[in-house]
Amino acid sequence: MNTSAVTIAETSSNSILYADRDEDQIHIAEYIDILLDHKWRVAAVTIFALLIGIAYALLATPVY
Repeated sequence: MNTSAVTIAETSSNSILYADRDEDQIHIAEYIDILLDHKWRVAAVTIFALLIGIAYALLATPVY
């Protein structure tokens, strides 16, 4: 009988659902900002891993 109350409740719950969906989305710009903020750390870890790989490849006993 009071259909306007139901409509308001449905509308407010839908907007809450949409707000929750917004918070659950991945924002790629945030991840890019984080990577750019730590670019020297990322570069250092990458170079370190590369040097370890090269050292292993050159110093390991070949297995044929």
